[in-house]
Amino acid sequence: MSDISAGRTAGPLSAVDVPLSPSYDAMPLVLHGLLPQTGSERGRDDDDGGWDEKEDEGDPGRWASAVYFDTFEPPESGEPGDLGRLTFERLEAIKVTGGEYLPYERPDGGGWAYVMDDSPWLAERHDYVMRHYGRSLLEAHRHYVFVFHDEFIEAIGRGLRLDRVDRDALVARGFRTY
Repeated sequence: MSDISAGRTAGPLSAVDVPLSPSYDAMPLVLHGLLPQTGSERGRDDDDGGWDEKEDEGDPGRWASAVYFDTFEPPESGEPGDLGRLTFERLEAIKVTGGEYLPYERPDGGGWAYVMDDSPWLAERHDYVMRHYGRSLLEAHRHYVFVFHDEFIEAIGRGLRLDRVDRDALVARGFRTY
């Protein structure tokens, strides 16, 4: 199946200004499920974000979808975490694709995080969700595109948050990072 729906062409990508950059030597880790929290997230209650605090052997977590990645910039003294994390709000769909070449034209100046305007994939998901569930995705959801080493990740969600987390939190839960 093509990334471009029949009769629709991909809209332009707009760069998203983010304070972290991925290391282009390591692959990202995409996780969906009960994810470890950073200290500042514990106890937060946000229905729009899908937060669901649970106890898991004393380690609070929440149901979410996130991309973890090694960062190019080392953490500042006293800054938490050695991994970058993109956490999606109300994730509708996600694609992880191998390859060095993004199938969309990127704006001049490079970058690694983008939003696609006039996305055929978002329109396709909107049609499906309207037909089966009667809710619109067009008002609040966006099509995000992230470029990593030899792969790119696309996601449709209501929003996202970028922060740093400790690698140890993932390793303690049995996830291997590279």
